[in-house]
Amino acid sequence: MVTTILVADAMTRSPLSTVSTALIFEASKKMVAGNVGSLVVVEKNKLVGILTKTDVIRQVVLKGKDPKKTRVGDVMARNIVSTPSHTPLAKATQTMVSLGFRRLPVVDNGVFVGLITQTDVLRVQPTLIELLADKFMNDTSSDVRRMDNVKGVCDACGKASFLKSYEGSMLCLSCLSAVQ
Repeated sequence: MVTTILVADAMTRSPLSTVSTALIFEASKKMVAGNVGSLVVVEKNKLVGILTKTDVIRQVVLKGKDPKKTRVGDVMARNIVSTPSHTPLAKATQTMVSLGFRRLPVVDNGVFVGLITQTDVLRVQPTLIELLADKFMNDTSSDVRRMDNVKGVCDACGKASFLKSYEGSMLCLSCLSAVQ
């Protein structure tokens, strides 16, 4: 008998979260302390957005905004693709790969219940590694590519350049100097 692994079997049930009124500075500290690349933005058990480290770099750092004055709600992605917890894990993984996402919020009947990430998928069902392998190998910001002075596309500005690893992102020298 073949058992289908569901998103509910693999998801992180209590991922780090924030609210839309939080400051980017505090949200960034939370991401660094938790060693995560995103925070879900939840209000009254409803998913209202997601904030990623790339959002912070592109929309705050590179635009010269003050992270101690900018709110999460001004930066977060609002049109969120989510999946129900009863979705087969393979289908959710295909969705992540096809959309280029590293994570998918899990929502049941309008209520946020968890987050499924690439790491969760590989931990629970390593047979799906082939599906994610192409994305990991082509994604210069993934943990697979921790080398410095690698040629690739900057996670922040999108330009091809020599890159250095900085807090889990691969940045060109211009963007690196802007954040240090």
